[in-house]
Amino acid sequence: MQEGAPVSSAPTPSTPEAPKSVEHHKHQGLSAVLKWALILAMIVVVNVFFASVIQLAYPAPEYTDFCPEKQVYTAPETMEACVAEGGQWTENAAYKEGIKNPSATGYVEPAGYCNPDFTCQKEYDEMRKGYERNVFMVWVALGIILILLSVFIAEMGAISLGFSLGGVVSLIVGTMTYWSDMDAWIRVIVLGVALVALIVLGIRKFKD
Repeated sequence: MQEGAPVSSAPTPSTPEAPKSVEHHKHQGLSAVLKWALILAMIVVVNVFFASVIQLAYPAPEYTDFCPEKQVYTAPETMEACVAEGGQWTENAAYKEGIKNPSATGYVEPAGYCNPDFTCQKEYDEMRKGYERNVFMVWVALGIILILLSVFIAEMGAISLGFSLGGVVSLIVGTMTYWSDMDAWIRVIVLGVALVALIVLGIRKFKD
């Protein structure tokens, strides 16, 4: 070997990075799945919890509390007796015709029909409507609280997102319980508030 000649060294084989990259992607994918599983679980559990608490603390009115069922009931046969019981009397047009032309079999048409639950049904409907309005207000309040709470704990990631989406679901559930009896102007306000909440939530959560 000559003095001063450059010494050549064999190149060191590089360690393959592909397996590490695959493992990294698998880990990220698993983390994302677990994150969304936690978020979905929070959305479901928090709203089921709210529903259970509302049902326990503020039970819905029962129909039988207003219109009790009787083991033996004799329907009123006259308008006076029906109205005295709070019922609704419906005249039978065939009754008068039957008087003019009696049946050969001797069958006599009833003078009318009584709905004995007419008054108590109206009382129940009014109470039910007020109950659904109050429950709607509770759901909306709980939904707003969850959304505001999610803003204050924004650094907690999945928990914050679970609370915010859970609050949106609470608003939807509350609106559905009272939508059919809701006045048109209340519907506009509710939809406007929900739209603003979704826009703000989208900007804060997904701006990155």
